[in-house]
Amino acid sequence: MFLRVDIDFPYPRQTENYLNILFGLRFKNYLEDSKTLCRLLNRYNVTATWFPTILVIPDRELLDLLDEGGMRKVASLYGGKARSRELEKEVRREIRFYAIHGTGTLINKLLWRRFRHPSIESKELVCVRDDINFDKLCYRYPPSEILKMFKKLSPKTMVVTHPTYMNRKSILSKKGPTSETFSFLLKNGVRFEKIRIEE
Repeated sequence: MFLRVDIDFPYPRQTENYLNILFGLRFKNYLEDSKTLCRLLNRYNVTATWFPTILVIPDRELLDLLDEGGMRKVASLYGGKARSRELEKEVRREIRFYAIHGTGTLINKLLWRRFRHPSIESKELVCVRDDINFDKLCYRYPPSEILKMFKKLSPKTMVVTHPTYMNRKSILSKKGPTSETFSFLLKNGVRFEKIRIEE
C-alpha cells in the first residue's frame, strides 16, 4: 500500500487558514499537525509521499523531519509546471511526483484561484484509482475495524490522509480524527511503500 499525505492547509482551524492565505499571517502552530504525523511515521519507519499545495510551503522543521524519515520526496498538489517550479525553489529540492486534487467548495476555488482542471505534462502524475480516504474511515469506524479492512486491501491501494485531521473531527465533511488509528495500525504491522509510477 502507498500513503499519500495531502497538506491542503497549514492549520487545523479554518479561521487561521483563511487569515494565512488572505493576509499572509503566520501563526506559531504552522504545520503542527503535519509535523505530528511525520514524527509518528518516523517512529515506525514508515514512508509516505507528501503533497503540499503551493499555498502551503513546508518549513525547515518539517523538511528536516521528512529527511529524517527518508521521505525526501515532496510532491506537488494542484500545480502545473509554473507552480511546481515555485515549490521547488522554496523547498530547494526537485519535485518529482504530481497529483491533481479537487477544490471542492466555492470558497476553496476562490482561495486557490483555480476554476479549471490543471494540466500536468508528466509521466509521474499520481493517479488515484484504488484510493481509500483514511480520514473518512476514522470518522466512521474504530481502529480495530479499520485494521481488519486494511488486511484485505490490495497492495496497490493508495491511502490518502490530511494531517489537519490528526486530532480533530469534522462533522460537516465526516472526517477524522486519525492519530489513534494510525498508531494502532502501525503497532499492528501495517506498512506503506513509497509511491512509484507504473508504466
